[in-house]
Amino acid sequence: MKKLFLLLLILLEVNCANASHMMGGEITWQCSGSNYIFTLKVYRDCRGSGFTTATQQLTVIGHPSISSISCAFVSSTDLSAPGCGYSCADPVPPQGATEEFIFKSAPVNLGTGTPPATGWTFSWNLCCRNGNILNLNSPGSLGMTLRSKMFSYNGQPVTPCFDNSPAFAERPHSFVCTGSAFRFSNTAFDVELDSLIYIWDKPADNIPPMLLNYRAPYTVTNQLPGSPVMEQHTGQVSLTPDTSIMQQGDFVTCIRLDAFKCNVKVAEIYREMQVGLSYGCPFVFGGGLNHPPLIEDNTTFLSMPFYNDTVYAGDTVSLSFRVSDSDINTSPVAIQTVTFNAEGLQFGTNDTGGTGCLYPPCAMLDHATPIIFSGSNILQFNWVTDCHHVGSYNGCYHNQTVHQFVLKADDNYCPAIGTNVSTITIVVQGPVITSVGSTLTCNFPNGTLQWYVDNVLIPGATGSSIQATSPGFYSVISTLASGCSISSPPFPFGVSGIDAANTIINTQILPNPSHGTFDLLFSAAEKGNGIIRIVDLSGKIIDEFAVSFQKGENKFPVDLTSFSSGIYELQLNGENFLTHHKIIID
Repeated sequence: MKKLFLLLLILLEVNCANASHMMGGEITWQCSGSNYIFTLKVYRDCRGSGFTTATQQLTVIGHPSISSISCAFVSSTDLSAPGCGYSCADPVPPQGATEEFIFKSAPVNLGTGTPPATGWTFSWNLCCRNGNILNLNSPGSLGMTLRSKMFSYNGQPVTPCFDNSPAFAERPHSFVCTGSAFRFSNTAFDVELDSLIYIWDKPADNIPPMLLNYRAPYTVTNQLPGSPVMEQHTGQVSLTPDTSIMQQGDFVTCIRLDAFKCNVKVAEIYREMQVGLSYGCPFVFGGGLNHPPLIEDNTTFLSMPFYNDTVYAGDTVSLSFRVSDSDINTSPVAIQTVTFNAEGLQFGTNDTGGTGCLYPPCAMLDHATPIIFSGSNILQFNWVTDCHHVGSYNGCYHNQTVHQFVLKADDNYCPAIGTNVSTITIVVQGPVITSVGSTLTCNFPNGTLQWYVDNVLIPGATGSSIQATSPGFYSVISTLASGCSISSPPFPFGVSGIDAANTIINTQILPNPSHGTFDLLFSAAEKGNGIIRIVDLSGKIIDEFAVSFQKGENKFPVDLTSFSSGIYELQLNGENFLTHHKIIID
C-alpha cells in the first residue's frame, strides 16, 4: 500500500512539473448555424516545460446531458517580445518568453433546454501553478482552472444558437518592467453589441471551480503592485510598479467579463493571466526609465487614454491624434520604433476600407495598419454614422448604441516592450420621443421627420412636436441625407396593459449568412400584424410584405434568392414594435 501511495505521489509530482508554468487563458464560444463552437486559449510561461498539442476536454457543469466538450489543437504562437533576442525556443528562456495555444471544438449542439439561474459552466483545469507566484498562498500546490458561464436569456432555448460570447480583442500582456508606466487593454467585442462590464475577480482551482484568495497585501481589486486601476466599461488597466526589487516576480490576475443582452446577463467570461514584473531593466540612452509611446489628442496635445463622444445617427465623427516616442534605445543606439495597430468591429478592412465592418458605413483611419515608424505620426479617425449604427439587435431596441475602438502603440524596448492604448467610445443616438401631457416631442436634428400613430402616417406631422389626439403607439421616422431611414421606439400614449418593449422578443434569422432563403423566428406577447421590409445599405426599401403572427412562437420563411449577394437589413414593423437585423446573402 505504501509503495502504491509513493507511486501515485511521484506521478502527481511529474504531472505538476510538466504543467507548472501555465500562465492563464480564457474560454469563449461562437455560433455556427444552430450549434456552438468553443475556443480554449491557454498561455504558457516558457521557463517551464512544454505543453501538449493533444485534444483538450472542457468540463461542462450543470448541463443535463453533456459533461464534456472536446477541443482540438489549432495553433501555437510564440508571444515573446520581437527583436529582443529571446524566444520560447531558447535552451533557457528568460522571464517574458510566452507561448499561446489555441484549441477549438467541432460545432456542438447543446440541446433545446435552458441554463438554470446559476448558468452552465464550461471549465478546464490543469495542475500545477508556478511555485514562485507572489500573490497566492502555496501556489505550487494549486492548479489553474479556466472557466466561463452561459446563462438563460428570457427562458429561450439555447438551440438554435442565438448568442456569441464576447471575445477579447487583445492578447493579455504578461511582462512589465518595474518603474515604467503601463497601460493595457482587455477590451472585448461582441457581434450582437451586447453591453459589457469588466470586473476584477478571483482565480480558481479544481472542478467544480474553487475560488482562490489573494495573499496579503494583495486583494481582488489590488492584484498587482503599482495600484492597478481598471475602467469597467473598456477593460483598460493602468499601473506603475515602483522601482523596487521587492516588487519583482510573478503575479496572477483574473478579470471577469459580463455580457448583457437587453439588460439580461447572458455570459461570464473569465480571463486569467500571470504577469511578470522585472526589476532592473536597462535604462534608455541618456539614462532613465523607458516610457511607453504617447497617444495624444492632436488638438489639445493632452494624453488620450480615453476618447468619448455622443452623436446622433447621421453625424460624422472626426478625431486627429498623435502617436510618438522620443526614447532612444542603447543596443544599438537608435530612436525607438513604434508599431501602431487598431481594433474595432466598425473598422473596415485594414482599418481603412469602406467595407468589412459589422455595419457599414465603416470607421476608417487615414493609414492602413499596422503602421511602423520612428519619432511621431499624426493619424486621423473618421466615421460617418448612419441608421445602421443604432436600433434593434436581437429583438432588443436600443435608442443609443455603444461602439468602441482600441488604438494600441508598442515600442521596441527590450526586454519588455512599452505599451500604450487608447479606447475610443462613440455612443450613437437615434430619435426618441418624450412627452409633456399630450405634447409629444422628438428633438432629433438630422434628416427629415415624419410622425406615425399605430404605424399609419400622420399627414403634415413633420415637425419636432405634435399634439396626440387619440390613444395609440406613436413613432417618428427620420430620413437622413444618405437616404436611409431610422425609427424611434414606439411611444405608447393613452395605452395601458401592454409593454411595448416586450411585444416582440427573441428574434432570429436562420441561417445567416445564407444563399437567400432563411427563416425569421420570433416570440410574440400577443397576436397581431406586421410588415417585413428588406432594406439595402443605402436605406432604400427594395421589398416588403405583410404578415400576421400568433401569440407565442412564430416562423416566417423568406426567399431573397433573386437578390444580389451582399449585406441587407430586415425590418419587422408593427403597431408597437420595430426590429432591425443584418442579413448576409452569399
